[in-house]
Amino acid sequence: HRDLHSFPTRRSSDLALQRGSLLLTGLRAGSVLMDDGRARGIVGVTKAGRRLRVRAQAVVLAGGALSTPIFLLKSGLANS
Repeated sequence: HRDLHSFPTRRSSDLALQRGSLLLTGLRAGSVLMDDGRARGIVGVTKAGRRLRVRAQAVVLAGGALSTPIFLLKSGLANS
């Protein structure tokens, strides 16, 4: 019987990055690109002030406990 804390753990973000995901930090999200009712990308501004548009098969927005829900509501992506 092993202590639960002795098992190696991996974050899901680590696994996603190993499989080719792109992690953007410091990006100020402006809008979500939608296609047939699904999020397919993001448009934002980098810290250097450059506009960035990224299209993807899957989109994960992690802007914090307060900012993320506000952004989603303003984008019209609220739960029904």
